[in-house]
Amino acid sequence: MPKTYTTIPSVVAGETYSATAHNVIATTINNHTVPPSVSVYSTANVTCANNAFTRLSFTTANYDTDSMKGAGTVTGLSINTTGLYLITCYVTFDTNATGNRGVYIDRGTASSITAIIGYGYGAPQNANYSDVLATALVSLTAGDTIQAFGWQNSGGNLDSLGGLANRAFAATWIGRTS
Repeated sequence: MPKTYTTIPSVVAGETYSATAHNVIATTINNHTVPPSVSVYSTANVTCANNAFTRLSFTTANYDTDSMKGAGTVTGLSINTTGLYLITCYVTFDTNATGNRGVYIDRGTASSITAIIGYGYGAPQNANYSDVLATALVSLTAGDTIQAFGWQNSGGNLDSLGGLANRAFAATWIGRTS
């Protein structure tokens, strides 16, 4: 269920402070204290084919204040509250000294990329592991879905590693857009 953000009413000189006015202010403060936000990760590796975009999956929520993850293993996060969001996706690719790696954040539900809204790119490092971070600051509408794709060109299949420290996808509401 989407969170609601009411407009705090103006106060007119001589007006009495009411329970209704207090509740509007308290609800708005509470919504800003606990904004719509989700962080998910996967406990299993996802194999990324050479030179192809692979949709990443996520199994576990660290937190989800606006029911964005859904049940079970998911490939996308559902936006329930319209607004400006900061989105991040962090991926560690398995060891391989060849090629480059990429992470793409997409708005859509297709199994292929349809509307890239953020990306990150990198080369092997850390004893040939590749850590890639993608970010996006974007206005999203209730009903939108965001998903993450991995890409690599090592010459063969390469795993996107599972685990909280290896693959995480998060979205946090920053504020209203109007």
